[in-house]
Amino acid sequence: MTKSFEKPNFLNLDALRFFAFLAVFLSHCISYYSYSFPNKYIELLHKHFFINGNLGVNFFFVLSGFLISWLLFIEKEKTGKLDIKAFYMRRILRIWPVYFIVVLIGFSAAAFFNFSSFSQPFFHLTSSIDQLFYYIFFIGNFDLIVNGPTNFILSVLWSVSIEEQFYLIWPIFFYFLPPKKLRNLCLFLILTSFIYRYFNSDIKSYLSSFSVMSDLAIGGFTAYLCLYNQKFISWISNISKNQIFFAYSTLILFIPLHGFSHVFGNLFFSLYYPFEAIIFSFLFAFIIVEQNFSKNSYYKFGNLSLFSKFGKISYGLYSYHMLMFPIAYYCTKSPVFTENQFIQYLLRILISLLFTIILSKLSYLYFESYFLKFKTRFSKN
Repeated sequence: MTKSFEKPNFLNLDALRFFAFLAVFLSHCISYYSYSFPNKYIELLHKHFFINGNLGVNFFFVLSGFLISWLLFIEKEKTGKLDIKAFYMRRILRIWPVYFIVVLIGFSAAAFFNFSSFSQPFFHLTSSIDQLFYYIFFIGNFDLIVNGPTNFILSVLWSVSIEEQFYLIWPIFFYFLPPKKLRNLCLFLILTSFIYRYFNSDIKSYLSSFSVMSDLAIGGFTAYLCLYNQKFISWISNISKNQIFFAYSTLILFIPLHGFSHVFGNLFFSLYYPFEAIIFSFLFAFIIVEQNFSKNSYYKFGNLSLFSKFGKISYGLYSYHMLMFPIAYYCTKSPVFTENQFIQYLLRILISLLFTIILSKLSYLYFESYFLKFKTRFSKN
């Protein structure tokens, strides 16, 4: 293992977490608040650039794969073994409190509230008690696959479910396999995920654990390269500004292609779709390592102190934001706002974001922190 990278500064990732959340948030705003710009070119940008919030989720997956694999590699190198029980307890203390609060709210709202008065088809709240099984056992992504989006509050938990599935299985591989075999496992999972997407390109298949496991595996593979491949470490440390510019430009160009690649025809889409997740995942992985290890970065996102603070509560932001949509919708139903639908649309976005930040901050300070203080009992690094 390369000792020089044993304790990197991951502070630059907090702001990136917030921007990943923001991509998801804006995408949901476009879907739930249903505003269309009269100018067709602005509308094209609006729909096909900002609607791609699922890329924010993909970024979270890559980042999770990277950080969790990094920590597991380090622990095994330091101690010669892996304390799986301690790993599980750390994840439980971080994930479960907020997750089950949202589950409780989602099912309670379905039982006692009716949002049909909003006249918004996206405000579904019809979850049955049978669906509780999916969320208790962290397979909520399969609830969406089987039953569709029946509960908008719970709908965001599909990605948390996939991460929990990853957290359950991943340390077991680390317990039994040496680093090189773990590297090969990552490559095998990337290939397996690619094959799955090749034969399953419908919208529901994206929610499958098999479809997105390449994101997590690419994150794990990147962690391996950073810790065990001297040439990779040397390259990323000294990468030129031109190469950095090319990578970020490629990402920006690929985002709108992701939004309407189908317009080039079914043949193009069927050929491009299986590669798409891998392209984005490697670009996201590059940004993660460039931000942490490059000496020639144009800018370190850790310098955005406000967004870095928001990034620290990104889990709450992501989990709670759907709760704020009906509130913002209700606050702007007055005729004062309906006369100008664009102003109404902007206000709904701003109110939703502001209330989500406030709720997430309060949750972190007065709810999550109570559980997080126990993580030190199970800390190995």
